[in-house]
Amino acid sequence: MAKTKTPSKSNGTSATTAFAAAVQKLLAQTQALGQALDALDLPALTADERAHSNGRLRDGEAAAMVAIFDAMDAYPGVFGALAAKDGGVDPTAVETQPARNALADSQALGPVGAALATLAQRVSDGILAYASQAKDVSVPAYAIGKASAASDPAVRKALSPAITFYGAGARKRQLDKKVKATRAKKAAKGATAGH
Repeated sequence: MAKTKTPSKSNGTSATTAFAAAVQKLLAQTQALGQALDALDLPALTADERAHSNGRLRDGEAAAMVAIFDAMDAYPGVFGALAAKDGGVDPTAVETQPARNALADSQALGPVGAALATLAQRVSDGILAYASQAKDVSVPAYAIGKASAASDPAVRKALSPAITFYGAGARKRQLDKKVKATRAKKAAKGATAGH
């Protein structure tokens, strides 16, 4: 189990350089992992297929499915209607092996998926924690700098990219408000002209 780590405090660049090098090494390892996954030739789902897949198994459902396949093998005549769509090679005979193989493959991948989800969560936590540490400084600094920018052209120029970025939402809302007002004015004018 990984220990919880808070972002470190450092004024030096050597820690950042070492961290960046370790991240590059990790990225190369993830690319190697991607190649290993490619070798498995796993199916790829569309976003819609992923959202609507019935492949999310409940705890214990795999064992229930095996019992169904056993019943199919024991009483193939009862399940004859499935012969043409059971994934087998004979469209006239009930074959459970393709479904059993698919279930086994799904179960084999389960621990890999769980391990990757845990790793992805750890990386995501790191991204959020480090960005939060940076914003704990940048947000108040932006407020101070923006107040100074009104009377100091040099500060305004230095903060220009940040002012453009953080002001984009307000500018868009203001523009949307103007467009809405113009449309309402035109609609009202058109309604009075029709009378």
